[in-house]
Amino acid sequence: MKDIFSKYGLKKTKARQMIYEALNNLNRPVSTEELHCNLLKNYSINLATVYRNLNTLEEINIVEKVVRQDGISYYYLPKKGHSHYMVCDSCNDHFELDICPLDLNLVDKTYDNGFKSTSHILEIHGICKKCQKNN
Repeated sequence: MKDIFSKYGLKKTKARQMIYEALNNLNRPVSTEELHCNLLKNYSINLATVYRNLNTLEEINIVEKVVRQDGISYYYLPKKGHSHYMVCDSCNDHFELDICPLDLNLVDKTYDNGFKSTSHILEIHGICKKCQKNN
């Protein structure tokens, strides 16, 4: 982990280390507030510090950000390749897909307009089995 910060010319601060470790342990996209609450279980850290460090880490591509339909930014550590999630609109639980249902080459060919896709974000929203049973 210390190499990831020095690789990008960043100082390895306690806050950055805690944020990185928490994102790694959570292993799913989380909002700044959820990450802050998670960190407060073991550390004293200011919400503004979490925001500031997430922005810095996102700017240099250590973490990725996705803005969901709810307008909230969610942060996660990118994996080799990429990940897609199903998100429960009721409890906000996340379920990672084992496959990527998009073929970017097919998309580029279908819309033959000279656009070359380089990446994509896909989330499928719905209601999880647990929430369906509770309703």
